[in-house]
Amino acid sequence: VAAVLVFALTAGARSPEELYERAQASATAGDPGAAVVDLKNALQERPDYGAARRLLGEQYLRLGDSASAIKELQRAVELGEAERDLLPLILRAELDNGNAPAVLERLGKLSADDFDATLWTLRGDALLDARDIDAARAAFGNALRLDPKSADAHLGLARIAWTSNDAGTAEREFARALQLAPGSVRAWLAKGDFALSRRQFPAAVQAFEAALENGRGFDRIRARIGLSRTYIFSGDKEKAQVNVDVVLKRAPEMAMSHYLAALLARQAGRPRVSSRRR
Repeated sequence: VAAVLVFALTAGARSPEELYERAQASATAGDPGAAVVDLKNALQERPDYGAARRLLGEQYLRLGDSASAIKELQRAVELGEAERDLLPLILRAELDNGNAPAVLERLGKLSADDFDATLWTLRGDALLDARDIDAARAAFGNALRLDPKSADAHLGLARIAWTSNDAGTAEREFARALQLAPGSVRAWLAKGDFALSRRQFPAAVQAFEAALENGRGFDRIRARIGLSRTYIFSGDKEKAQVNVDVVLKRAPEMAMSHYLAALLARQAGRPRVSSRRR
C-alpha cells in the first residue's frame, strides 16, 4: 500500500514533462532504475508520450529487459518517433532476446543503400548467432569500410576469430575494440568469457571487473556471473562465494544463480539446498 501511495504521489506532484526531464537526468547519471519509475509515472498520465516511450525502451535495454525494450521502442515508433533512429536499438534488443532470425528478416527488407556501419554490425552479429561465419565476416568488413573505428565491428571479428580457434587474432581484435571503446560492457564481457575459455584467470577477472565498473542493471549481474565462474574454476572459493551470493540476491529467480551456487557447494564438498520456491 505504501509503495502504491508513493507511486501516486510522485505522479501527481509533477507533470509528465517534468517526470520525463527527471528521468533524463537519472539516465544520464547512470541510474536506469530511477528513470524507469519516473517514465512509468509520466506514461500513466500521458500514454501517447512518444519520447517517454523511447527513453523507457532505452532504459529497459540497459537493464537487460529486452522484451520490454522491444515493446516500448516499437510503441514509440507507432507514436511518431523516428524509426530510423530506433531501429538499431530494436534490433539490439532482439539479439539480446535471442531472436537473430527476426533481425535478419527485418534487415532483409532494407536496400544496401540503407545500411550504415551500425546496421552492418547488427547484421554481422545476427549472422554470427546463426552460425553463418563467412557472411558475418563480410558484414563486419562492410561495417569497417564505412567506419574504420567501429568498436562493435572489431568485437564481432574477435568473436569470429574465437569461434575459429584463432586466439592471436581474437586477442588483437578484442584489444582494438576496447581501445576504440574502453567503456564497452559488451566487449569486456566477451573478453572475459574468451579469457576464461583459455583458463587465463587473471585476464578474465580484469575483464569482468571492468564490465562491473562500467555496467548498469543486468550487465552488472552478467559481470558477477563471470566473476563467479572465474573464481570457481580457478579454485578461489572465498571470492567465488562473495560473487555467487550477490548473484543470488540480485537475481534469485535466474537458473544460473542456483547452478553456480550448486557448483560452488559441490566444489566445497557440501550439499546445496535450493532456496527457490516450489
